[in-house]
Amino acid sequence: MFARFAVLTATTALMAGLAATDATAQRQRGAAMRLTISNQSCQWGPDAAPYIRQAIAQRVAATRGGTAREGASYYAPVPNRSWRGLTVVAFGTHYESTSVHFREPAAVVRRVLQQSGVRVMPDGGIPITNEEAVESQYLAAEPAGSRRRGGSWINCGV
Repeated sequence: MFARFAVLTATTALMAGLAATDATAQRQRGAAMRLTISNQSCQWGPDAAPYIRQAIAQRVAATRGGTAREGASYYAPVPNRSWRGLTVVAFGTHYESTSVHFREPAAVVRRVLQQSGVRVMPDGGIPITNEEAVESQYLAAEPAGSRRRGGSWINCGV
């Protein structure tokens, strides 16, 4: 009888430890973000909008201040937000595109996208099925000099 109680107690303690580990990992990744990445369009979703507006505001301020560079990119950091187990670290605006940046490497992001039903080509292209769409998207590793933003990014634009 005592042996069964000891096993049950040890199992319960192990499960509680695993739950605590999962909770700690979730806190480190932050609150879940409602993000839309699909083969239908390049609309990131409502939770992305404030960060994209921040990046656009940086571009506008640089233009007004006379410090904007032709083709420069602007980024808004995202403080610990998760999406399907990935960590979103930034959104960016570029010449004719926007981007979402993840802490994880491109191979991990690719796997999550594919598990979510998103088609990703071997070269990282994410085809848009809407024949009238003019934009395209692709998944890539962050360039070596940009590692401060994360391990990978998805760019979407013309």
